[in-house]
Amino acid sequence: MTDKKLIAIVTSDIHLHDWKQFNINNRRLEFQLEFLKDLVEEANDLSVPIVFGGDLFHSAKHLTNNFLSYLPEIVKILSRLEKPFVAISGNHDMSHVNTLEKPSPSYITLLSKLCKKVIELKSSVYPLPCGDAHINLVGIPYLDSNLGLWDKVKELAKTFSSKPLKPILLLHTTLPGAEDNGDFKVGDLVENIPEDFKEYVSKTFSLVLIGHVHKPMSLGDNIIQIGSPYQLRVSDIDAQLGYQYLMNEGSRIYTTFSPIKYAPIFKYYSDESEINDDFNFWVKRTSNRVTITGLGGNNTVVSSKEAIAKYYIDNDINKVKQSLINRYLNDIDD
Repeated sequence: MTDKKLIAIVTSDIHLHDWKQFNINNRRLEFQLEFLKDLVEEANDLSVPIVFGGDLFHSAKHLTNNFLSYLPEIVKILSRLEKPFVAISGNHDMSHVNTLEKPSPSYITLLSKLCKKVIELKSSVYPLPCGDAHINLVGIPYLDSNLGLWDKVKELAKTFSSKPLKPILLLHTTLPGAEDNGDFKVGDLVENIPEDFKEYVSKTFSLVLIGHVHKPMSLGDNIIQIGSPYQLRVSDIDAQLGYQYLMNEGSRIYTTFSPIKYAPIFKYYSDESEINDDFNFWVKRTSNRVTITGLGGNNTVVSSKEAIAKYYIDNDINKVKQSLINRYLNDIDD
């Protein structure tokens, strides 16, 4: 019988931030730091590294003075790690458009200079210990519009032997078939992701780990959307979130999901008398129907994201207006 071995703890999309909402006395940010502390403590107890799929920070360009006052604490927490924090940059970690030819500055790069335990993968590899051997972790950061991602994946795949174990691929992107919390579904077409991308990476790598979309789910036999460890938006209501354990059993590499049980969650209320704690994020219940001002000043009322997507297509709504509407619907507060 083959023994199971724990290789690493895997998480993504932590989004440390000086939140405007639900953050009296910095309680929301300080919970996030407590989560990071607990994660580090668990990794030390288990004597494994942490693999991170991007978006450690939330605000790509504007860190407040209040948030910066916590930066020494973030560095201190990560410095307590006995094993490395192996990370790629997500879109929220980078201030500019990121391409292979012209990389953006990144908070992950900064952290790797401030803390020796942080190892940044920039289309590069880290050998994860796996029993008496190792398995190569190939990490590619978020690339705007996925430009060059397909070619870079194929290029890196050719440089590693598949013996004794195929490498693991770590990305920060959206793949066809992905779903997010709040019943948002990605179609079969994603910009600059070819139709055979998922089939190729599934055959080439022992496991594919994807950061960026916040719902943890499987996108194939060995393609795992990591998800966020805790609720960040109103659309995350009722979502079961957590992190992953990266496991090895014989020639098999896989993850098991570990739900987080102590995080604050979003809850609706209709009357203030229903608010019975100051730990969770209480949101006034309103109609889920949204009025969009359309072309020619006409108002259109829609009641689902599917209807909104159809409205975009039927009315040729540009991407700028789409972004503004989606931002409102997802309740992503800055």
